[in-house]
Amino acid sequence: MRRALSGLYLGCGWLAGIFLLAIAVMVLAQVTGRLFGVLVPWADEFAGFCLGATSFLALSYTFRAGGHVRVSLLLQHWSPPRRRLAELWCLAASTALAGYFAFYLAWMVWESFVFGDVAQAIIPTPLWIPQTAMALGAAAFCVALAHSLVEVLMGESPAYVAGERPEIERAE
Repeated sequence: MRRALSGLYLGCGWLAGIFLLAIAVMVLAQVTGRLFGVLVPWADEFAGFCLGATSFLALSYTFRAGGHVRVSLLLQHWSPPRRRLAELWCLAASTALAGYFAFYLAWMVWESFVFGDVAQAIIPTPLWIPQTAMALGAAAFCVALAHSLVEVLMGESPAYVAGERPEIERAE
């Protein structure tokens, strides 16, 4: 199961990277087009769609890799049992909030699909297409939080702790 979840997080990370590369290509096309007097009018809206996809798809991979900012100033001064309880509480609350967010993002995708919402731009793109990447990223983030919650419940150290920089702790 861990292998499958790690594959999910890695796949989301790769997809985020691909969408980030697509943003770079669109910006480069606009810059190059301006040099030659060619307008690329659709690049702005599609770069925006790719930015949303990149931001949400990268959440789970970045979280599990320890790349999210964690404020551990208070936690480092607490005893291990108290720290574990705080970690459990934070992970449970975060999982619940991320689940709520993912559910309503999926609901938004469904409504956009059913009602046929399209982007009000040069190219009338069905909105459910870019929204799907956001919903998948939010769902993967919720799974990553739940995965870490289960790890802490089982007495293990979550993956994001291993991703933190140990040289900061040694400097004290």
